[in-house]
Amino acid sequence: MYKHGIDLYKDGGSVALSNMTYYCLKVFQSDRFLRGHLERFQRMMRFRTPQNYRKFFAMLHRDYLRTDKRTKDILVFYLGAGMELGYDLLARTPARALDPALTTTVSTCMHWRKRTDAPLRLIHDRSSNLSKDKWLWERIASAEIENVVLGIPSHEVVYPLNVEETEFADSHTHLQLQFCDLVAGACAEWARRFMDLPHDEGYVSKLEDSGIKELNLSTIWPAPEVDPEALGMKGWSGEHIEFLTKQFAEIDKRRARGN
Repeated sequence: MYKHGIDLYKDGGSVALSNMTYYCLKVFQSDRFLRGHLERFQRMMRFRTPQNYRKFFAMLHRDYLRTDKRTKDILVFYLGAGMELGYDLLARTPARALDPALTTTVSTCMHWRKRTDAPLRLIHDRSSNLSKDKWLWERIASAEIENVVLGIPSHEVVYPLNVEETEFADSHTHLQLQFCDLVAGACAEWARRFMDLPHDEGYVSKLEDSGIKELNLSTIWPAPEVDPEALGMKGWSGEHIEFLTKQFAEIDKRRARGN
């Protein structure tokens, strides 16, 4: 879409599009309609086969032809992207591109980076996918990245991350990791109620009282907001992505020269 003059990062457009798609398709069609497409999308991204690619877009196109104009106006974004990008790009996409381990770790580091100049020491579960993508994490956490503050107030992006050490450890021997597992389990149980899955109603009610809704909405779970002001993303852009891309290229050049 960027090639065609649409910057989805501008003013949080990518978040707004995701929120709108999630909530509107459930209203215009049904939960089952949305879940079916999400499941096929997930299968396509996890198992990069031509069959899964064709099935996802074939079902999307089928529903585009038979639904009302409101639904068509949403699905056309995704059909257009599929026609533009094609299977070859999907096949070249890293296997765990949608895994939350990397993005949540960056977000956690960014949270503390904006609050302290002290070096950060991370302890991460060795069984997570972040350990499988250690090469990418080491690039993002590299001290060679230029000092910069990007973004907008309350959504600043600060580099370098100032990570001094990353230890991949066994959760059985680290209390901190066990606590993280507890919070992750609580978030999963809270989300199950919205997916019509079995859950402990009493436990979920107590989680609501603890403030877990504020922890999840707009970070793990979609929110109904689409306006840049309501999203708190007025003035946001994708400059941080371009910055990192250029930084990685410069680091590769310096290392190739032996500097």
